[in-house]
Amino acid sequence: MRRILLLTVLLILLLAILGTGVGLSLSQDGPFQPGEALFPYQYLAEQQRASLIANPTERVIFLAHLAGKRADDLVMLAGTPDEELALDYLSRAFDQVLQALRSVPADELPVLQAYLIEMAGKIENALSASLVSNPILADLQASFAAFRGLLAAYNPESNPASNPLGLSLAKPPNGNNPNSGANSPGTQLIDPHIVGFPPGSSGAAHAFFPLTGRHAALPCEACHSQGRYAGTADQCAACHANVKPASHYAGDCAACHTTVSWRQAQFNHSLAIANDCQACHTRNKPANHFAGQCSSCHNTNAWRPASFNHQAASATNCTSCHSGDKPANHFAGQCSSCHNTDAWRPASFNHQAAGATNCTSCHSGDKPANHFTGQCSSCHNINAWKPATFNHQAAGATNCASCHSGDKPANHFDGQCSSCHNADGWRPASFNHQAAGATNCTSCHSGDKPANHFSGQCSSCHNTDAWRPASFNHQAAGATDCAGCHNRPSNHYAGQCASCHNTDAWRPASFNHQAAGATDCAGCHNRPSNHYAGQCSQCHSTDNWRNVSIAGHSFPMNHGGAGGSCSSCHSGGTNSVNCYTCHDRQETEKHHAEKNILDIAGNCLQCHPNGDKN
Repeated sequence: MRRILLLTVLLILLLAILGTGVGLSLSQDGPFQPGEALFPYQYLAEQQRASLIANPTERVIFLAHLAGKRADDLVMLAGTPDEELALDYLSRAFDQVLQALRSVPADELPVLQAYLIEMAGKIENALSASLVSNPILADLQASFAAFRGLLAAYNPESNPASNPLGLSLAKPPNGNNPNSGANSPGTQLIDPHIVGFPPGSSGAAHAFFPLTGRHAALPCEACHSQGRYAGTADQCAACHANVKPASHYAGDCAACHTTVSWRQAQFNHSLAIANDCQACHTRNKPANHFAGQCSSCHNTNAWRPASFNHQAASATNCTSCHSGDKPANHFAGQCSSCHNTDAWRPASFNHQAAGATNCTSCHSGDKPANHFTGQCSSCHNINAWKPATFNHQAAGATNCASCHSGDKPANHFDGQCSSCHNADGWRPASFNHQAAGATNCTSCHSGDKPANHFSGQCSSCHNTDAWRPASFNHQAAGATDCAGCHNRPSNHYAGQCASCHNTDAWRPASFNHQAAGATDCAGCHNRPSNHYAGQCSQCHSTDNWRNVSIAGHSFPMNHGGAGGSCSSCHSGGTNSVNCYTCHDRQETEKHHAEKNILDIAGNCLQCHPNGDKN
């Protein structure tokens, strides 16, 4: 088994080495042409080799070499069915050269002059030989014409700062300056005048500035005024600056326009080295559009389709673009906390990375009815809702009733569950009256009272350990209404028991008439027959019945042998005195009349206050 594995690894290595060698050979020699079966493999090898060249200057040299080969292929395939395919590959190769030129440092551009001139010559030859007519050819001709114009127009020796490529095709023979003798000593200047080019000459063909399109219809004097040829500007802006709209692209007109028409314009971003999209396209942005470069999403062919490269655009603030994509009540943080840049789904929320500690800001709608209103993390983890375990202490959950109100039996204590229960289980439970601040006993124990029981607080008699033994503290209970609890015997004093009894026992009892405000003696005390009908207090004291003392009774109590019997004088149990009960009325009135004392009826005490005769 190990031998087979080793042979397999060796075979893979040999194939890799062989493939690398073949690829290098194909990319270097390029024996195949577009349309041949092995050309796609050769093209792939060429592209991979180009991507491995780190030095920008060396990469341009290699790509210019490839563009020259594609130009040779087009010449060879002109007039064949594969001509259009060869033209397409030449257009691609030329675009790659233009793209790579943008990365070359300015001080190394002159090094590329010879390679680019050679490539340009081959491409020009290929375009002249091509027989097809399609948009690819038109685009390539326009781009190449602008490229040749740039090559021919700038001289790094005279004005290197204004030369984006640092190249020049046109150089005087032997390096001489054609204008060097203009002011030399002994040189005679003559007035310039129009001189026709010899027929068939390069001057007559105007090859140094091809007169194509609308330029071909212009007379020479339109550009060469007053017969002057030397120093005539060959840049578009020299003639067409006055037709540029406001805020127009500041580069060369040839980057977009051809000599056929202004309107048929196509901008070659690579050729113009245009990498600041916003310099031209700020007006094309919709409201609330991404503020970065257009190239982060769009290509230079069309606005759509567009693909946004978040990493290349350094786009880390998702909400700046996607705030309108959020559903109602969505997480307010960055989209990258859950989503990736490929698609919204699938999404996975990283609570820790998002610093998401306020669970209810997202999950309020996930709570069942009457659920705990605190943070979800008090019970749940970020992986799943179940299993869940509630940490009362961590959640600061002290209001038990906010969650467990539905767990209480009927007529249960309505205070906090923690007064009796712990956070581990409902049972065993022990009620701490003091900790619960439970002073209203009847709110829980009203059903525990026997019939006709004291309606006050249980704590007046009982403690929190057990019902018995019980001791009633009348003073602590503020129990002043004795009759509310104690039934009297028949015909008992109707006032408060405390008027006679104390809270220790019924007997002995002592009635405090004064404290009780008891002035109606007859309300409690029954009189003997024929007894004085007035208040007992007129004769008796509250100490006992026997020691009788009638205050203000100056008349002798033993008058006529009465022996202290009130009824002897006060018949009918009233305060009135009827002396005629003992004394004959006729005899008495006759006796007083003899002494001229008249109208004595009922007035005996006025003359006899002490019962004396005189």
